[in-house]
Amino acid sequence: MLNGTETTSSDVIHQPQAEARGPSCLNPLSARALPLAVLTVAFNSLTAIDKSVVKLSATRSFRAPFGQVQDDKLFSSTFGETFDAIFQDDKHSNFPESLSNFLRTMAILPIRIWGDPILRRRAQAVDRVTNVERKLIRDMIETMEAADGAGLAAPQVGVSKRIFVFRRGDEIHALINPRIIRRPGERQVGSEGCLSIPGVQAKVSRHAQVVIVGRDENGKAVEYECADNDDQGRAATCVQHELDHLDGVMYVEKVEPDTLSWLIEAVDEDGEDDVILRKTTIEAIKAAYAARQLPPDLHILDQLRERIMKK
Repeated sequence: MLNGTETTSSDVIHQPQAEARGPSCLNPLSARALPLAVLTVAFNSLTAIDKSVVKLSATRSFRAPFGQVQDDKLFSSTFGETFDAIFQDDKHSNFPESLSNFLRTMAILPIRIWGDPILRRRAQAVDRVTNVERKLIRDMIETMEAADGAGLAAPQVGVSKRIFVFRRGDEIHALINPRIIRRPGERQVGSEGCLSIPGVQAKVSRHAQVVIVGRDENGKAVEYECADNDDQGRAATCVQHELDHLDGVMYVEKVEPDTLSWLIEAVDEDGEDDVILRKTTIEAIKAAYAARQLPPDLHILDQLRERIMKK
């Protein structure tokens, strides 16, 4: 999102001229691609598990479509997510190791697109960190990297929990129940984009430096001083953007006047690929998403375009 041209979009930051990675980057063992018969065999192999647990898994994972949210709980973004929920305390030592490893390979999660109700809800605090949260964080990091993002909040993958992952320079961190405790930096206006509103960019006023606290994937209390600078990239902007997601707020609600733009692929006078800004409005973006009619040359990852066209 941030560079001299300020013409690319992700959540929050997308490197310009990055090669758009299409469906080939998706994990071949994703729930969408994995035959139900294979999953059924895997399920039926859990003979050592208490029958009540099996019943709970069956009723939840097969009744809800993959990736759907019911009662603010993600029953199964992948088949393995259900089993992680069941075995979150590692009580079932008889769980087949090979099957456990197999289920944990399914990591790319579908990103929720603007208009999905979960993006408008305030996410729920996490009472304690278990294997469910640790697996979710691993999957979120892989999903963020596959989409060339710089941050990703749990509601964006259909989980209403106060968790997000983000880049801080060359590091990637996870924060559970995050909160900003200080904003020592002055406000500045910078360009932002979002994986849940792909193909769009706008300018937003944020603090250039913040101190944020929370817990990491192991439940340990952590504190990060995040800044927008050469060393950390747009870390301060990123954590503020992701914290907004946890409160059900989208960045387009905070944009500076007349700065919303489509990101359009073009060719410059030297015949080189380029991305240009085409002014738009919130109303036009909503209408395009609702009608599933995006600008034909929109600069957007293939998998996100597919999500919009199928939602």
